[in-house]
Amino acid sequence: MPGAERLSIGNTAPTDGGTAKVIAHITWDRNATRAKPPDLVPYANLRSYFGSNPSGRAVAPHLL
Repeated sequence: MPGAERLSIGNTAPTDGGTAKVIAHITWDRNATRAKPPDLVPYANLRSYFGSNPSGRAVAPHLL
């Protein structure tokens, strides 16, 4: 992905050999509706939470 930044949190499985694999995983922290969307959380805050916080690492999405 052009421009993507890799942040390894150390819980990855080996992907050597075989065909390409994709896993989609989302994480959310607020319920929203079309009429009341939540404010966006700055990327730096999300990166810090999912990359440094043990609780965040446990629920980190694959793509952020």
